[in-house]
Formats: sequence, C-alpha cells, structure tokens
Amino acid sequence: MKFEIKNKTGYTTQHLMRSLGYLLFHDAYVRRVGTLRYPRFHIYLKEEDDNIFINLHLDQKKESYQGQKAHSADYNDSFALEKEKQRILNALLKTS
Repeated sequence: MKFEIKNKTGYTTQHLMRSLGYLLFHDAYVRRVGTLRYPRFHIYLKEEDDNIFINLHLDQKKESYQGQKAHSADYNDSFALEKEKQRILNALLKTS
C-alpha cells in the first residue's frame, strides 16, 4: 500500500518512525504485530523535501527458501494495512 504524508513536525524521519513503533531494519522500517518476529509491518520510505512517500506491506512469514527474497505478504486492500495507515496518519496529525 503506497501513500504520501507531509512531515510538518520538524522531526527527522527516523525519529518519526521510532515514535510510531518502527525500528530501522536494513534499508527499511519494521514493526511487529505481536511478540513474535512475524507477522510484521514493513515500510520502505522515500523523502523529497517535506514529503514522505511510504510503501507499506505486512510480512506474514519469513521467506521459505534460503537466499530468496520472496515471502508471503499483503501489499494492498488489506484491513490490517488500512488500519495501520490510519494509525500512522492519526499519530502524525497529533504531533504536527
């Protein structure tokens, strides 16, 4: 699920993501849904000026084959993704 937000908070993107419960993981951010490693929300970001382009998906489980990046994930039209998107937008409205 892709969407765009404006960073009107004055905070760095890394600070914003931490405040939302996400941790830096390689070149992206992740937030666990529960206590286990999976499922987890996974976000790739792109910044341009004060715009943040978010690519959000839900990793259901780890890749099945060693050396492969393919895994079971939800990318669009998922209730969980829509709920997480709204959680992010609501949190950013409170901090701006």
